[in-house]
Amino acid sequence: MAEAKGIDRRTKAYRDILVRMPKADTFISEVLDGEEFRYLPEPRCRVCSADDSRKGLTNGLAVKNLVDSLLMWPKSLAEIQRIIDPMMESWPAKYHITYKSVRGHQNKHLAWDKLAYRMMVERWAQEKGISILDASGRMLLTQEAWLEATVQLGWNRMMEGHIEPGWFETQTAFERIGQLQRQAEGEYSTSHLLAQLDVVIAIIREEVPPELWPRILSRLNGERQKELQPPSSSSEDLFDEIVGEQSQLANEEESDG
Repeated sequence: MAEAKGIDRRTKAYRDILVRMPKADTFISEVLDGEEFRYLPEPRCRVCSADDSRKGLTNGLAVKNLVDSLLMWPKSLAEIQRIIDPMMESWPAKYHITYKSVRGHQNKHLAWDKLAYRMMVERWAQEKGISILDASGRMLLTQEAWLEATVQLGWNRMMEGHIEPGWFETQTAFERIGQLQRQAEGEYSTSHLLAQLDVVIAIIREEVPPELWPRILSRLNGERQKELQPPSSSSEDLFDEIVGEQSQLANEEESDG
């Protein structure tokens, strides 16, 4: 059997293949809503070059500017494509801007400050389970993203000297910090109590016979049900309840005697 020969790396054919093969570190790859976006950096972006006079694309400049505006609106990728599709009806298919083109333009060519806000919006949208790929006409903007953007913008303006907090803003900030600290202390207390409860449960399992576990559980469930019962709203009901308890106590004392 003839021995298999490898590719001769000295040949021109090998060098040509090597030039055409993209390097692994040149790929931009991400998974969005279960779909992989993998593309190579291109010298010409379909969005950026939409207004190129040599292409002769109708509404090219309007589409280019609209894509950037919709990214900041913010709209999902599929929604952006649906909005600009009617404006590209006369374009050759090779120039059409798809949602993947929009994604590549966003990651590679969107101004860094706008990209930072877009990424922040997407992060909060994903936290809320909103699809970045296609949110069915819904904006990606959430309350959390709005608040974070407001805080960041306010901080930048304060650092640049454009705004200066007065007494009221400073006092409000101190009060809010106190609320957050108390809230954090409450969360710590809750977690501490849960940890202690785990220890108690472990001790019960070690020290209490297994045949008594159902009884303990039944007692705990019974106490829990009592807590969930709404209080009596009528004074007559409350009076009847007190009388009933007194009668029960009296019967128990007579039986003990």
